[in-house]
Amino acid sequence: MIADDADALAVTFHRMMRAVLAAERPGADTLGRTVELARDWGTGPAADARLADGLRRLHGEPDEAPTTRESARGAAIGKFAANARRLREGEITPAEFHEIMDDEGGPQRG
Repeated sequence: MIADDADALAVTFHRMMRAVLAAERPGADTLGRTVELARDWGTGPAADARLADGLRRLHGEPDEAPTTRESARGAAIGKFAANARRLREGEITPAEFHEIMDDEGGPQRG
């Protein structure tokens, strides 16, 4: 029985996780990346929106357009965190990281 919005979110998250795990390719470590997203973004409505956005990006679904300044900030934080993770795990070089961040409106290096 779903008692409130928190329960509904938990049910939705569990369904998403089951779908992710069912579709995961061997070696993809989708579960590990999803758990990392959940830990990074904590709890609360704004955090839930950032987590949902991160999960959509993780699975190649189109991003929803930010509707508020707070959601735009959350999306920017999410992009930075995803690129920082890629840098930390060696998927991209420091130069590529700076190029990506500059292309997305970050501070220009000179």
